[in-house]
Formats: sequence, C-alpha cells, structure tokens
Amino acid sequence: MLIVIFLTFSLSILFTSVIILTNKFHSSLTSDNELNAIQKYHKIPVPRIGGLPIFMSFIVSSFFCFSYSTVCSYYLMGLTLCGLIIFIGGFIDDITKNTPPFLRMLFAAVATLVAIYSTNSFPVIQYAGVNWLNYLIKAIPAIGVLLSLFCVVGLTNAYNIIDGYHGLSSTAAIFNLIGLSALSIITNDQFVLNAALSLAGAICGFLLFNYPKGKIFLGDGGAYIIGFLIAALSIYLTQNHSDILSPYSVLFLSCYPVTELGLSIYRRKFLKRKAGMKPDRMHLHQLIYHRCLSIAKVRRNCSVMPTMLFFMLPQTILAIVFYNNTSMCLLLNILYIILYTITYFRIVRFKTFKFLNMF
Repeated sequence: MLIVIFLTFSLSILFTSVIILTNKFHSSLTSDNELNAIQKYHKIPVPRIGGLPIFMSFIVSSFFCFSYSTVCSYYLMGLTLCGLIIFIGGFIDDITKNTPPFLRMLFAAVATLVAIYSTNSFPVIQYAGVNWLNYLIKAIPAIGVLLSLFCVVGLTNAYNIIDGYHGLSSTAAIFNLIGLSALSIITNDQFVLNAALSLAGAICGFLLFNYPKGKIFLGDGGAYIIGFLIAALSIYLTQNHSDILSPYSVLFLSCYPVTELGLSIYRRKFLKRKAGMKPDRMHLHQLIYHRCLSIAKVRRNCSVMPTMLFFMLPQTILAIVFYNNTSMCLLLNILYIILYTITYFRIVRFKTFKFLNMF
C-alpha cells in the first residue's frame, strides 16, 4: 500500500519536473497562452498538461500492481486502457485549445462503454439504493447503462469545471480519493484501495508544483482523467459491495464538484439563457476570489483553495461515518446542495459569511 503511494508520488514529481524544466521547448503547444480568456487569472503562459505526469505515474503503478498483486492487476490495467481514451480527448484540447465540449464528452462516453463491455473495469449500475429505482433498472436494463454514462460523464466534467485556481480541483480529488480509500478498507476491496491511493499519490506529486505558485496547470486532460477514474472506482465500489455500502455515501464524497456542475448548468441555461458549457466567471470559487478575499492579499489566488475546504472536508468525514446508512446519506446530500446554493446566491447579492474571509 505504502509502496504504491510512494511510487506514484515520486514518479509524478519526476515527470512534472521534466515538463516544467523543458517548457521552453514545447511552450507554444502545451502552455496556456490565452491570458485574456474570461475564466483565466494567470498573467504569464503556464504549461497546462499537468494531467500527463499524473496519468503516466498511474500507468506505471498499474504495471507495478500487475506483477505485485493478481487481485487488482486485471481491473487496473483495464481501467488504465479506458482512461487513455478519455485522457486523449482532454489532452487534444490542451494542445489545440479549441476542442468542442460535445467531442470531449463523447470521449468520456466511449471510455465508459469500453470499460463496461470490453475490459470489465467496472459494472453497469444495477443497485441504486432506492427500491423503486432498483426495480426500474432491473425491468429496463438500459436505464442502468444510461445512469452509468450520466455519472461518469457528469463527474468527469465536474472536476474540469472546478479547475480554476491553484490546487483547487486537485485537493478536491485528493479528499474524494481519501474517502474512497477509507470505504475500500471498510469493504476490504484491494483493487479500489490500490487504485485510489495510486491516483492520490500521483496528484500529490503534481500538487507540489501547482500549489501555491502555479508552475503547471492540470489541464482538461488531467481534470478528465481524474474525474473518470474517481467515477469508475466509485461505481465499482458501490456495485460490488451493495450489501455493505450505500451508493449515496460515495455520491456525497463527490458532492462538491457535482453540485457546482449542476448549479453552473442551471445558471447558464435557465437564468442567463446561454450554452450550458460556456465558460464564465460565476462559479462559487470565482465569486469567493472576487467578493470574499481582500484585493490586498499577496497570494489571493492561493487563498481560494483553503477557503473552499469548508465545502470539501465535511462530506469526506460524514460519508465515512454514515457509509451504510442510505437515508442519512440522502439527507446529507440534499442538505449540502441547499447550503451550497444558499451560500452561492448570498455572495451573488454581495453578502457573505464571516468564515469565508478567514484566509
């Protein structure tokens, strides 16, 4: 277990260092040069292919597990192959900067279907924790497939949408993976434990360079592969341990990016009558940056992630505590969405809570 974390952590540091040190040779392709884009906050070109060292480290870890543990080797290799599909979709956008969102979502859907029907990396959702929905999925199997696609594609885009400030998306993913690791220990699932710790180690290696100074960005490739792997591991864990684990405990672990995605689509599509995936500066983390943090702060960008811990840490703890209580987890998810929405629209009206000004 510790070997897996150390391996991916070390490799991630090594690969990320190489990218940064050689930036002058590939900057024209790999750096984020769109400094005037509406959702951008950096002032100099920065490499936006941080997902490459993360995924490369995860691949090496998969090969290591292949020779080290027969329990999880098959699933890890299959998951890595499917992850490559979605990573390519995001990486193309990191290079070209103009890949349509629909095409990137198509890559995610294809990766999901390959994982389910070809590599068997994770199963179709058949257990949803609620009796009427379980019966409906059993009666119409296509609903389970659509639900699986919805969860994977949704979480993949959710992690991309919260990738706006130094360390934000990466830290959210690490907390999510810590929660999955804890639940995998409870359910005695060696595959999810190894995969989650491996991915967490790779992200931590990248985070050393991304936070606080932002020497490299996650990019679409990084956000997509992280979201995809977390979604796949979450589905695998809930469907293979439905007798122990509530699926809504796993959903609660991802509640922050999922809620932000849903609120963003609602705001753009129904309030502003714009395209649901069109970038803007109205995400909660952006509002906190502009309306809660003092302009005089030397590292204002770096203060966003610690502030957003209030929206990441509680559910990690509560999801583990109530891992087998579906009713409580459902209630916690609903309460989280309500409190998140109240906080959001309060800041929109130029009101705030004192705890958001702490950092």
